[in-house]
Amino acid sequence: MTTGQTSLHCTILRDCAQYPYLTATIEDGSPRLHPLLPVIGEGHLFLFIHRKSPKKRDLLRDGRYALHGSVFDTNGPSTEFLISGIASFIDDPDIREVACRVLGRELPERYTLFEFSVEQVVATEYNEERTPRRRRWSSPQPSQC
Repeated sequence: MTTGQTSLHCTILRDCAQYPYLTATIEDGSPRLHPLLPVIGEGHLFLFIHRKSPKKRDLLRDGRYALHGSVFDTNGPSTEFLISGIASFIDDPDIREVACRVLGRELPERYTLFEFSVEQVVATEYNEERTPRRRRWSSPQPSQC
């Protein structure tokens, strides 16, 4: 995936993700759906997760994820997306500082930090006539936003 493509994916995520959902897996391999508020900026896709959240346990056990943003305006042009990759637990205070700067505020330590690689993106764009146009990207190496 090129830098330009990765930037486009992050723009799609930031601009279209009014109510994105994260899918992770529970111990038996079944999917679990989580609402979330991604933190996107400075080349990163972050998520702060409460230390007691099932999201944290799911991602620590198996970092594979899918992130989906739905279409909420069916009256005009819009985009939905699916992004997948690997979530990594971040314990580096310098990276946490970047994430807090992007978020625009500090969070208490009870919120743990994960960073998400971007390995595959599927964007479905709908024009005024609601005709879908699908675009797919895959990366041989995980990239960041």
